[in-house]
Order: sequence, then structure tokens, then C-alpha cells
Amino acid sequence: MICDKKHSSDEEQEDLPLSYARKAVEIEPYTMTYRAYYCSLLLKRGKYQELVAVLQEGLTFCPHWAEGFYIWARLLKKQKNWQEALEKIRKAVNLSPAIMKYRNQLVRLLLRNRKYLEAIGVACSHPRKKFAALAFILANGKWSRKR
Repeated sequence: MICDKKHSSDEEQEDLPLSYARKAVEIEPYTMTYRAYYCSLLLKRGKYQELVAVLQEGLTFCPHWAEGFYIWARLLKKQKNWQEALEKIRKAVNLSPAIMKYRNQLVRLLLRNRKYLEAIGVACSHPRKKFAALAFILANGKWSRKR
């Protein structure tokens, strides 16, 4: 069987998931699951300006979109904007306190900002992960009695 289509390059194949995700958000702009996936792809590919626009639009549609604040915090962390990242991840944790990946990111940012007591408080505030999180912080040398 002869195919009329030319084989696309690896770059075009790499952008295929991004274009599909973009199209899904265009068709269903209020579906935050599609938007979160699209934002994650933009973050991985380093398309930060487009990511911020998509996040702002999503948070306009749904101001209680915790995943949007989480992704935005990850972007700010990549840009080494620690204070704003901390503010965004705090919003995510306040909106969805049971989601462990939000709490873990908050703990990491608190440790990065040398807020050790607050990091331990956040780590211990979730009953299922109380001792494991505290042990993680102590075992990794992030806590010192000298401070």
C-alpha cells in the first residue's frame, strides 16, 4: 500500500500532543481537566508566556481551580521566584487541603525559604502522612536544632 502523506519529522510529532490539548481546551474551555493537561504540557515544553495566559483564563473561569494554582507555583519555582510560588501553592492547599502533591510542594517551598517550623507543621497536619513526612524532613537534614 502506498501512502501519499510524507513522514513528519520528530519535531512535528512532538507537538502533536500539545496541539491536541490546545484543541481540547478550545472546544471545552470550562473543562479544567483538559486545561490542566494542556498547562502541564506547556510547562514541560518551556512555553511560559502561553502557560500564564492559559492559567489566567482558567482561573478567571474557575477561581477555585486548585490545580491551576499548583501548576502556576511549579512555573514560578522553575523561574526561582520563590515567594510568589509559595503564595500560589498556599492557595492550592487552602482550596484542596487533602491533595498530598500540593502539601508536598508547599513543604518543599517552605524548606527552600528556610521556614522549617512551618514546613513541619504543614507536613504533620495531614494525619495519614504525619510521621512519614516528619521523618522525611528530619532524615534529609533540613531541620537543625541550631536554627
